[in-house]
Amino acid sequence: MYAVPLQEAEVAAVPGSDPLEGLLVQEQQRQVYEAVLALPEAYRETIVQSAVLGLSDAEIAALRGISQESVRQLRHRARVRLKRMLKEEEP
Repeated sequence: MYAVPLQEAEVAAVPGSDPLEGLLVQEQQRQVYEAVLALPEAYRETIVQSAVLGLSDAEIAALRGISQESVRQLRHRARVRLKRMLKEEEP
């Protein structure tokens, strides 16, 4: 399986932006980062390869030796799980 390193990205400060809004964005990014890390490996790799690395379904399928339909299913299941996990974190 193709391993994808996932490192926490820092939020760049936007000149003229509200510092509180920047903190809220950082907190949201932290929550997403932690939720992605908590996904099962197959889901995590699919999300990272698709959303972070920008690979197409065909590229991901070729790298992992699976069908494009499997890539779409994994990505869909990962998104559903992420949405549920992030919803549980809401106050």
